[in-house]
Amino acid sequence: MTAQKATCQGRGSVSMKFVSHEDIEAPVGFVFKAVTDFTGHERAALRRGADVQRLNATVEPGPGASWNVAFHYHGKIRRMIARITRCDHLELVEFAGVSDGFELTLQINLLALSPRRTRLTMSLDLRPRSLGARLMLQSAKLGRSRLKHRYDEKLRAYAQRIETRAALSVI
Repeated sequence: MTAQKATCQGRGSVSMKFVSHEDIEAPVGFVFKAVTDFTGHERAALRRGADVQRLNATVEPGPGASWNVAFHYHGKIRRMIARITRCDHLELVEFAGVSDGFELTLQINLLALSPRRTRLTMSLDLRPRSLGARLMLQSAKLGRSRLKHRYDEKLRAYAQRIETRAALSVI
């Protein structure tokens, strides 16, 4: 697994965007299956204290799958509706999220570099929906490099977990 690139945009704009990618020693099909393991992601969020409710009964990844999510952030309970807006098998999964203050788009791209190596690119675009959210986002931009570093570390850890699971499934 190797880190390739990480960028953070946002200077002078109303949104903040993070982009990063990791190369994973696993076939693209295995990585896609891990990325779209929504039941596993729901359990992980519950373990971290979030409240996650699936709003439809679909288990297959695809547009229309949606969740109602509540979590603690900065001493408050934040609520968000997240839904899959696009899902191209073995290539792309895109989510849109809406909360009281923000809209976000999370895009996960997969590229098969070889039969056993996949590049996972994740981009997060955060846009304010209110004046309060805009002020919060402007304050967050002051710590942009720290946020970018945390984003990169989370993606690196996620990619490492996928790689470890792939190595164990080969044995």
